Amino acid sequence: MYALIPEFPTLPPRTRFEVQAAFSDSLAVLWQVLIAISGAGLVASLFMKGLPLHGVLDADWAMKNEKDDEKDRVEFEAGDRSDDTHTIGG
Repeated sequence: MYALIPEFPTLPPRTRFEVQAAFSDSLAVLWQVLIAISGAGLVASLFMKGLPLHGVLDADWAMKNEKDDEKDRVEFEAGDRSDDTHTIGG
């Protein structure tokens, strides 16, 4: 349908008016639907519980992940090395 846009100037005036009216009517319906969906989203958001955002980093969580990474690295290094084709960096 949008491929017709470059052809608008070549259309007879009456046909051009009808095509422009059809385009504008279809876009009006699209905007009305999107406004309704946005309004429904706004109303739904009014009933949602607000959750506080935390501004503090949990340092224990980061330490736990570092310890887990170190543990995984030690287990990998202590693993079976009979097949060196699957080792990383070796």
